[in-house]
Amino acid sequence: MTTKSISKTSPSLLTIGQVDMRHRLLHFWFVRACAGLAWAISFLILAVLPIAAHAATVSFDPQERTVGLDSAFDVGVNIDAVYPLNVISIVIKFPDTVVPIDVTDGNSIINYWIEYPHYDPHTHTLTLAGMIPGGFVGTGGRLITLKLQGTEPGRVRLEADTLTSIAYRNTPDAQEEAIVSVPLTLTVSTHRNNIDNTMSDKIAPESFAPAIVRYPDEQGDWAVVFATQDKGSGMYQYEVSESRFNVPFLRRYLWRVVESPYVLHDQLLGSYVHIRATDKAGNERIETIPPIRPWYVFESQWIAYGLIFAACILGVWWRKRRS
Repeated sequence: MTTKSISKTSPSLLTIGQVDMRHRLLHFWFVRACAGLAWAISFLILAVLPIAAHAATVSFDPQERTVGLDSAFDVGVNIDAVYPLNVISIVIKFPDTVVPIDVTDGNSIINYWIEYPHYDPHTHTLTLAGMIPGGFVGTGGRLITLKLQGTEPGRVRLEADTLTSIAYRNTPDAQEEAIVSVPLTLTVSTHRNNIDNTMSDKIAPESFAPAIVRYPDEQGDWAVVFATQDKGSGMYQYEVSESRFNVPFLRRYLWRVVESPYVLHDQLLGSYVHIRATDKAGNERIETIPPIRPWYVFESQWIAYGLIFAACILGVWWRKRRS
């Protein structure tokens, strides 16, 4: 009886062993899969985390999250930098339901513009590039302030194009710095009135030191370079005037709207070069470069003085003769 009972129960014991082996195999492969997934996640974190930690972050500072359709509104563009940056190039993408109507660089950390902010209506992008001598490191560095106008109600999204935006560190080898964007989502409503953030600006642009240099082309003409900032309303335009005289009754300003660098008309460098910087509020500052070849100007001035003196003597003689 015992032998028969053992033979009858043997198949049942083998089935239980097979099931247990299958469970062990499933558990083994499950553990292996979890371990592989954990390794992959760790690898991605280690690969991406340094980029995110070291990248410069572009963010947007709106005056409100819900804005009106019937008037313009302001949005600031800021940058956070872990390492000092001295060159920044940013491309901002816009939807077709909002357009920038003005750009202000007042309070910008950019000291010298390589490419002043300009909007391309065909690609719906705004491009800017500038230099920061000494570099910028910190949070909330203002690049520009945008004045935007909605074209239809709804939600709009602003962000920097991380593929075409780039920054360079303030290092001897100018190491590249990736750009990370924090998008901004706004709601444009027909039932909202925007607050006018225009500030009164009665302060002239900052003092600056223009310089005369050789223009980097084949001719090597003399040119004047200049740049300044306005912390209020932002810069509007530059003008240049060249004059042989710098005395009140002979000096004449013939202003020309120009950009830096500007090739001088007087290549003999015998003229005074006046640069007028005007901000968007109409405040002006004029800086003057004296002639590099003073004898040339003095000769011209003495000729003018001589002619004026001769004219005065002739006038006195003529009046005495008539009397």
